[in-house]
Amino acid sequence: MKLNGIIMIAVVGSVLSSCGWQKSKEESQKVQTVQTNNVNTEETRAISATEVSQTTALELEQTTQTQELTELVTEEGTIWNQQKAKQLGQYMETWGKERNQNYQAYQPGHSVAFYTIQVPDDLLSYEPKIQPAIGNNPIWLNWSETGSEGGYCLVAVYSDSATQVAQKHVYLFTLVNGEAKVYVSKEQPVEEQPYLFLKETSNTELKEQFTNLVNNL
Repeated sequence: MKLNGIIMIAVVGSVLSSCGWQKSKEESQKVQTVQTNNVNTEETRAISATEVSQTTALELEQTTQTQELTELVTEEGTIWNQQKAKQLGQYMETWGKERNQNYQAYQPGHSVAFYTIQVPDDLLSYEPKIQPAIGNNPIWLNWSETGSEGGYCLVAVYSDSATQVAQKHVYLFTLVNGEAKVYVSKEQPVEEQPYLFLKETSNTELKEQFTNLVNNL
């Protein structure tokens, strides 16, 4: 009887041990499954975030390219634009160096002291501080980014006044009803005559360069 009891206890212990091991194995597999699912979820999130980031960057790039193309098409339809202004600036830098002169660009709000006046600020509007004139004929200058307005459209100003000690020069690149004109002044304004006298430049090379830019040549 004692032997049978011992055998029964051993069998029961073995069964319980087997059940415990099986349960432990199942729980371990559940933990591994959960961990695997978590890893897969994180990887999916990372991939999704990357895809969203790449899509956003692509959309931004496409939008930027569209804007640049629109600006380019718009500019190409005008007599004067930023691209032409840039090309004129590059030319004036070289042209000035050939003459040992340093020409800088000026515009409204950023004028140069040309003797006693500020160019172009003092020359603009219908009531300028000093009246620009060609010969004995007063003219009215208006600043233009496109040159498409009527009258005298001033699109660029270059001067060596900031660095020139002796004779100073100021060049006014102007479109007169679409026609390219380069006016120059070297004279100091006289108080008794409140005019800045201009004349067309005699420099053929400079006139041709500006005309070619205006005409897209």
